[in-house]
Amino acid sequence: MEKESHALVDGLFCICRPESLLLVSGCARNDEFIKSLCEKLVQIENAATNANCWQHHLKGVKIQHCGRKGYNKTLTCEAFLDSLQTLETEGEDSFFYFKWCPKILP
Repeated sequence: MEKESHALVDGLFCICRPESLLLVSGCARNDEFIKSLCEKLVQIENAATNANCWQHHLKGVKIQHCGRKGYNKTLTCEAFLDSLQTLETEGEDSFFYFKWCPKILP
C-alpha cells in the first residue's frame, strides 16, 4: 500500500497543483494515505535536490488539523507526521495547504 500511496501522490501532483487538500481520518486507507503523503512531503522538504516534476514547484506545506471538541492546530508536515500516533483517529479533518512557485511561461 505504501508504494501505491507514493505513486498516487506523484500522479496527483504531476497533473495538478492543488491549493488545498482535505483528508478525513478514521478509514484505514485514508490513514495510510495521510501517513504516506506526510512522509513524501517531509522527504521533499529534507532533500537537497528534487527529482520529480512537481517537487521542483512546491514551496511549502502547512497542515491544519481539526479534531473533536474544537481542537484546531496548524502544523508543519514533520510535526504532523510525528504526532500521528498520538492524535485522535476517528473522523478528524486534516487540511493540507500547498504553496507553489508561480508558473513560468516560455
